[in-house]
Amino acid sequence: MNVCSVWWVRLLSLSWLGMVAVADAAPGNALRDLDRYVEQALVDWQVPGAAIGVVQDGKVIYARGFGQRQVGAKPRVDERTLFQIGSMTKAFTAAAIGLLVDEGRLKWDDRVIDHLPWFQLSDGWLTEHVTIRDLLAHRTGIESTMMVVTLLDAKEIVRRARYVEPTAEFRHQYLYSNLMYGVAGQVIEAVTGQPWADFVKRRLLEPLEMQASGTSPYQFWDDAYVAPSFHGVPSAGAVVNASSARSNNVAMPHWLTPEGVRVIPWQSYDNAAAGGAIVSNLTDMLQWLRMQLEQGRASGVQILRPDTVAEMHAPQMLMANSPDPIWAAVQRVSPTTDRPSYALGWFHNDYRGHEYVSHSGGILGFPAFGAMLPERRIGVIVLANSFGRGNLAAFNRLISFRVFDALLGLPRHDWSADLLQVVEQREQEAAVAAREQAGQRLPNTSPSLPLTDYVGEYQNPQVGRVHIELADGQLQLRVPGAFLGRLEHWHLDTFRMIWTGGMAGHASFATFKIDPRGHAVTLDAGRLFGGELQRVESGN
Repeated sequence: MNVCSVWWVRLLSLSWLGMVAVADAAPGNALRDLDRYVEQALVDWQVPGAAIGVVQDGKVIYARGFGQRQVGAKPRVDERTLFQIGSMTKAFTAAAIGLLVDEGRLKWDDRVIDHLPWFQLSDGWLTEHVTIRDLLAHRTGIESTMMVVTLLDAKEIVRRARYVEPTAEFRHQYLYSNLMYGVAGQVIEAVTGQPWADFVKRRLLEPLEMQASGTSPYQFWDDAYVAPSFHGVPSAGAVVNASSARSNNVAMPHWLTPEGVRVIPWQSYDNAAAGGAIVSNLTDMLQWLRMQLEQGRASGVQILRPDTVAEMHAPQMLMANSPDPIWAAVQRVSPTTDRPSYALGWFHNDYRGHEYVSHSGGILGFPAFGAMLPERRIGVIVLANSFGRGNLAAFNRLISFRVFDALLGLPRHDWSADLLQVVEQREQEAAVAAREQAGQRLPNTSPSLPLTDYVGEYQNPQVGRVHIELADGQLQLRVPGAFLGRLEHWHLDTFRMIWTGGMAGHASFATFKIDPRGHAVTLDAGRLFGGELQRVESGN
């Protein structure tokens, strides 16, 4: 019996052994059944391990680890196990801006160009009017994913924002943008004279006594073991184990495939660090949550002004265009739930009649989640090492809902069962879509050209150059050091691209355009690559 086939059998016993309680106060009767609920949810959602903590009235009332840090290995998750927290980093960036607001060094509504004179977007009017608040509230109308397949540094990524066309009207539509948080990171550096990472460490992590946390995976691993981009492969190879880390207590991310659960490497997000690069553990993240719930105060020190924290939590941009299957399930139980808004580094909503502030993190294989009911001074952190079934990070949110119901004195509701139904329906819809896609494939076609005629370099201003290569009789698309995908012929001059990085097996499409002379002149590999890429002529 192989490792993947036995690990679920061992999970329940390992979870019991792995539970570690380090609470300022006993959990009390309200959470008496949470342990068993979590253990069953881990199995149902195929999540190897998790760390879960609860804050109430300024105290940690629950902090426990469950399951395995890595499938097939004995070490268990505890409250000090390190995870990448992905986009939960955005609240730290908003708080760093808040510190500068408190000190009078900038204002939320300052124009970006007042602090970054070199900042430029494709639209001159937009360049002149975008404010720091617009960056943090995802309301610029600009989205970009280019940073996940390139090795460009953080400043160069922001410089290339001038090549990204808006896809929504300015301040009219919520549009999530890691790129714009990268801009916010550059604003912090320009105002303070310190890199974003140094400022966040000195002014937030250290005062909050988040001693184990860091601002880059490279602080915990040698370079060879970290995927240098979101979809890349480390130089040491795709198979990396926790034993290679500098820290002796790290979780490994996992990706759920049709063949089973697969361990994947940690990934660098340093070229948009202000949007997703922080590494932390449950103990430290509970400190962060306590400060948010105690109006900016932690360990007797006022880190942020109360009105600054309130502004960070306040709605800024209605998310009218963002249907969420998880919230659809919540609305069926609680019809009064409002449509969500984005605040400043946080989402804002209501949960069963109570103000609800939350944010998730989505580094591959590392879903992270923090949620608060500020008026009730209750908060939950859930860190996990797999997205689990459906790749929605539903496990993290359903645990938070279960905790809130218990502490609000509401009837127990089986959120896990509800959300499993959502995922099962989505799985059925995905299967239908896959069949429809296969039915649209044109039969018995061949590429217009010999495969060698597609080989070469293609470029656009956003991502730079990508390489089309021929290996073992098959085309592949490579962004050197960052991304590799095998190109399998689909029909005509369209190829199905099978990714080899963290989401190995995921497929997208790449289409070549052939000019009247019979030359491949452009390549469209999708939004991830910044749109159409032009063939680079020999000698250029």
